[in-house]
Amino acid sequence: MQTTKRTVNIRTLVLIGVLSAMVFVLSMVSWQIGEVSRIHFGNIMCLLAGVLFGPLVGGVAAGLGSMLYDFTNPLYAPEFWITFIMKFAMAFVAGWLARGLPAKIPAFFRYLLAALAGSALYMVLYLFKSALMQHFVQGNPWPAVWATTGARAIASGINGLIAVAACVMLAPALHAALKAAGFYRDRTGSLAK
Repeated sequence: MQTTKRTVNIRTLVLIGVLSAMVFVLSMVSWQIGEVSRIHFGNIMCLLAGVLFGPLVGGVAAGLGSMLYDFTNPLYAPEFWITFIMKFAMAFVAGWLARGLPAKIPAFFRYLLAALAGSALYMVLYLFKSALMQHFVQGNPWPAVWATTGARAIASGINGLIAVAACVMLAPALHAALKAAGFYRDRTGSLAK
């Protein structure tokens, strides 16, 4: 029985760098909503990275790009490591499902299910983290925490819907273009050597 050793090559590192930069730039495209939330396009690229390039490459790229964005704002910088974990999880789940769902399921539905799961996981993690930080770190009473978390849930839900819709619309075309360029070996989207 022959085993194959998986290594990280230069092409994979460059891909992670490019995807991280795209996550970073799209995270900057944002609109502030009140004082507690913003709508941004970074989650679109997080989901696309996972769906198109798999759980590990997509997860690392999503985490790094989002973490780097946090460094641009003193309010977000202390939580950069939490952002890395949450965005990694979002793209990892999306990539894992996009690759793991049976081939008999049409690609559109695989992308939809993967994007919905990744986005929903991120929303739960984000709101949970937000509530805990507000209560235990900032010392806010629970009624105030729930009010703020509710406002954040609305913005997070809008972010999630935008990201899922964009991912489902863009992924098939991008996958076809990457496949035509020789980037994939098979349906799972494995990187070609």
